[in-house]
Amino acid sequence: MPEQERMAEVYKFEKPYPEINVTQEIRQKGYEAFVTTDDHLMHLTGVVKDQNGTKYYITKNSWGTDRNPFGGYLNMSESYVRAKTIYILVHKDAVPSAIREKLGF
Repeated sequence: MPEQERMAEVYKFEKPYPEINVTQEIRQKGYEAFVTTDDHLMHLTGVVKDQNGTKYYITKNSWGTDRNPFGGYLNMSESYVRAKTIYILVHKDAVPSAIREKLGF
């Protein structure tokens, strides 16, 4: 199947597709090819699972609420988040107290 046709099939979102095992090599390749960049923020707001038990992170897109029919929210697979995340910011109040003590804050 040609690449364009394959991607059109994937983006129909008619059914869950098998996830890939994201390795550091895959992450590095995406970064070096500028497929993964650090120019966009997403707010992770929750976790859900599909009918196959695949984990998805509920994310709020910083592009705004009118970008999709769900008020700007979308589900990103755990595999996708592993492949595309450059860094994560966590509020200090969300860090367990034992770890905060070790870090000195």
